[in-house]
Amino acid sequence: MLIKTAIVEDERVAFLNIEALLRRYEKESADKDVSFSVDAFPSGEEFLASLLSYDLVFMDIQMSGIDGIEAALQMRQKGSKAVLIFVTDSPQYALKGYEADAFDYIVKPVVYEHLKQKLDKIVENRLSWQIENQTKILIRSEDDIIALTPSMVSYVEIMGHHLIYHVGEKTYNAYGSLTDVEKAFKDDHFARCNHCYLVNLEFVTSISHNQVFLGEQALQMSRPKRKAFLEAFTSYLRKHS
Repeated sequence: MLIKTAIVEDERVAFLNIEALLRRYEKESADKDVSFSVDAFPSGEEFLASLLSYDLVFMDIQMSGIDGIEAALQMRQKGSKAVLIFVTDSPQYALKGYEADAFDYIVKPVVYEHLKQKLDKIVENRLSWQIENQTKILIRSEDDIIALTPSMVSYVEIMGHHLIYHVGEKTYNAYGSLTDVEKAFKDDHFARCNHCYLVNLEFVTSISHNQVFLGEQALQMSRPKRKAFLEAFTSYLRKHS
C-alpha cells in the first residue's frame, strides 16, 4: 500500500525528522507492505498551489504566511479527503485544527513511538478503508497476484506485450494491453501522452514542450497525443482547483 504523503513544514530539520521516522516505519511494517511517497512543502502557499492530491498530510501549524490551520481549511475546501495530522510545538494550537477534520495532532519534536501509534491506526482503519473502496486491478506476474488501485500507480508503460506498472519506486510487470488498462482506469484521471505511456494525472507536476514530468521522471509526449492529453490535464486541474 503506497501512501502519498505531504509534509508541510518550514523547518527543514523537522521535515527530515518526520521523513526519517516514516522510513523507519516502512522497514518495521514490512508485513503490512506499507510505503510512503513523500513530498516536502516549506509553506502553506506552496502546498496549496501544488495541485497534487495526497492520502496523508503532516501540517505544521505555526508557519509564516498562511498558517497550518488556514492551509488545512483551504485544502478541505478544495475537496481533499487526506488524513490530516497537525504538527505543533504546543497542543493548545491543535484544538482549532479539528475544524479542518484533523485526524490527530503530534507535538514537536516528533518521536517515533508517538508517530507509530498514529500510523498504525491510520493504516489499519482510515487509509485501508479508502483504498479498499477504490477500483482494483489484478497484476498477474509469474509468481504472484498483486491488487493495485489507480491512485497507487503513477503511470503504466507497455513494451511489446509487457505492461509495466510504476508504483512509487517499485515496478510490477504483467502481460496485457494498454487499451485494457485504460478502460479499467477510465474513471480515475488517466490519459495517454503517447502510444506507450498511460499517465495518472494526479502525479503530473509540469509539462514542458514535448515532455510530461512526474517529479523528476520525464515522459515523452507525442504530437498525435498532445492535444488530447493537454485537454485531459486541463480538465483535471479545473476539477481539482
